[in-house]
Amino acid sequence: MKKLIGVLSLCPTLIATTQSSIAAPVVLSDIAPTHSLVSMVMGDIASPSLLIDSSNSPHDFSLRPSDARKLSDADIIVYTSSVLTPWLDDALTSLADGTPLVELVTTQGTTLLEFRDNNVFDHDHSHDHDHKHATDEHDSASTFDPHAWLDPSNAQVWLKRIANELAAIDPENADGYQANALDAIKMIEEMSGQVQQTISSINEHSYVVFHDSYHYFESYFDIHAIASINLGDGTHPSISQITQLKALLKETKTTCVFSEPQYSERLVNTITEGTSARRGVLDPLGVNLSPGADLYSRLIESLSNELLRCLSSDDKS
Repeated sequence: MKKLIGVLSLCPTLIATTQSSIAAPVVLSDIAPTHSLVSMVMGDIASPSLLIDSSNSPHDFSLRPSDARKLSDADIIVYTSSVLTPWLDDALTSLADGTPLVELVTTQGTTLLEFRDNNVFDHDHSHDHDHKHATDEHDSASTFDPHAWLDPSNAQVWLKRIANELAAIDPENADGYQANALDAIKMIEEMSGQVQQTISSINEHSYVVFHDSYHYFESYFDIHAIASINLGDGTHPSISQITQLKALLKETKTTCVFSEPQYSERLVNTITEGTSARRGVLDPLGVNLSPGADLYSRLIESLSNELLRCLSSDDKS
């Protein structure tokens, strides 16, 4: 169990703090955005541990001995989805048997979106028509897109779940968890409203992403990627799909193609060769952001700022 650490603040809203001499549980989170949400809830009660650094792809991450120890030592493990980290279920069975597990995508009230089934997106169906909501049980088909943290409304729902789960195993600090979650929910509401205003000028512009990680962000903020180079985690485009994407860039006014820092730019170079498309970098995990309570809001803001930078001079059509 970890001892109390110093005060943690967030802008523009100060996360509530709880002074206590009681040791808090050792909490482990899978990826930096989830770790950020847990950090908001824990405030100055304690600091959660992070399993997967943002420079790594969570889909095919390989555990090191130090990572295995984190799983074994945790009092509770909060993770996004086994669809995002398909290797994690076996690791949890062998290293964290009996440890309370919180899979956030199963939280009641979570909005889940289906995987899109083609690299070129059909916008009559890609927004608001393929929602479903999580229940307390896994969706047996596991067909949903796991990048659900990029919908700020999901983050708000998850903050309540995290607070409730931590309060259940650490009742001495329950009031602090609940107060911190309420402050964080308000902060995310204000931040997402500001982002909505910032990128409203580009909601008619189109662009291509490296892989289909941003469906939730697009749906929430009403912006429109028209295609993805890779359809999902661990997939690669065929020659015919690459040819189709190159033709799409030449035929449309799509002037931005975005890579991701966790992956090679070789495919982006191939797609954009011979076109006038500009280049940008979108990062769904926050590789250049310091882990902690303010990472989540900075992540959403950085995505919007990069989209705005690359798309703001596009001509609408």
